[in-house]
Amino acid sequence: MRRELFVSHILILLAVLVPACVPPLRAEGRVLFSAHRNWDAEASEDPALQAPQAPRQVAPGTVIEEIRFQGNRRYPKDSLQARIFSKRGDPYDPAMLQRDFMALWNTGFFEDLRLEEEDGQKGKVLTFVIREKPTIRTIDYGKGMKSITTSEVLDRFKERKVGLTVESPYDPTKIRHAEVVLQDFLAEKGRPYAKVEAQPRRVPPNAIKLLFEVDEGPKVKVGDIKFTGNPQQ
Repeated sequence: MRRELFVSHILILLAVLVPACVPPLRAEGRVLFSAHRNWDAEASEDPALQAPQAPRQVAPGTVIEEIRFQGNRRYPKDSLQARIFSKRGDPYDPAMLQRDFMALWNTGFFEDLRLEEEDGQKGKVLTFVIREKPTIRTIDYGKGMKSITTSEVLDRFKERKVGLTVESPYDPTKIRHAEVVLQDFLAEKGRPYAKVEAQPRRVPPNAIKLLFEVDEGPKVKVGDIKFTGNPQQ
């Protein structure tokens, strides 16, 4: 029994740590900006502002020959292009490219993001190398939740603006919010000692099966309520 419990805890830990253990995306061109801390660069307070290679002089009149997106599956090129400011034929401007990088990174869609550049025939070829966050394939509430229904939970999540749904990007912050909301909901139903723990499991190629393990604990009933000092009596 102890061995099975130990193995279960190890599997849960691996499921949570897998996204953090994925190796950095391989660089094909010169890296301008990267969101990954493992690049050979001085550490920055904000990983998205790292510039793994020092800027170099660019000839006046240099333009952007092409903008590419690599690694995107759920988000089409046109959608990503619409989120940045630079376009083909624009002057090559490192400050504007950093703004483009941050515009994509701040969408919250990606686990990793890198902007590379290389020389083309008529200017610079830019490539945004993307690793998308996994999507939530299923959400299960296990067998321990009996005081409330799944439909009631979904309504409460909507009311509290949790933003956790099937096919949404995996976001640990939203999942922690969901745990708190679900635990408070159970407390309202007379289960103040309920415990809720989210258990994400990675599913190839890039998805998450999410299980909320619920232990409702003992039901607490309110006894007699007495009022004292009421002048009406």
